[in-house]
Amino acid sequence: MNDERSQILERLQAQADELLGQTPTLFAYGIADPGEFPALRDVHLAAYMEPGLPPESYFHVEIRLETLLEEALAVPAAGARILNGAPLTFQGAVLTAGRAIYSRDEGSRIAFEERVRALGDLSSPDPIKEVAGRYALQSAITSCLAVCLHLASALKLRPPRDLTDIPEVLAEVGLLERELARELVQLIEIRAQLVYDPGGEERPLGQELLPRLARLQEFADGVRTRFQL
Repeated sequence: MNDERSQILERLQAQADELLGQTPTLFAYGIADPGEFPALRDVHLAAYMEPGLPPESYFHVEIRLETLLEEALAVPAAGARILNGAPLTFQGAVLTAGRAIYSRDEGSRIAFEERVRALGDLSSPDPIKEVAGRYALQSAITSCLAVCLHLASALKLRPPRDLTDIPEVLAEVGLLERELARELVQLIEIRAQLVYDPGGEERPLGQELLPRLARLQEFADGVRTRFQL
């Protein structure tokens, strides 16, 4: 574990109760050493939420946790990820590379770890490579959504009806081209499948996604140019 990662983990352990005590977190892991798990490269905290939390609220909880991390630990672009509904291999990677730093319900934590270890098989690099690609895609779309929400809030635009309405909010005032907004909506729908239905039929991460992924870069370039970042 490198010195920076070690320092972040120590600060996480010291402030875990304060950070997570007011959130719907049952237990959480600080990522000690991502090692051979690319999906964990930018993740500092992996949290398991109360089971009754609506899946559509996971995104907002992630943003809240990341904000808490940045404010309390001064970690730029702090990464917090929700374990509920995450692919099994990602959950296994967290158990392998992470360390439990907070637990409101030890019974639930132990049952979770036993279930993941019983079902998971991290011996083959292929599943890890696949989940890394899928989670990287999910994270990229989530970052795009976060930027859109920040812009809409800063400019005092109308509240979006749901996640897929966020690009439309920006398109209405000319911040996004309509075609790009439609492409982002399709990516948001792909993200919803990755987050909320990881056990269902998987979308391929092949050539058909490449043009849409290019639109994420177009969006980032457009924001950077417009706001001179």
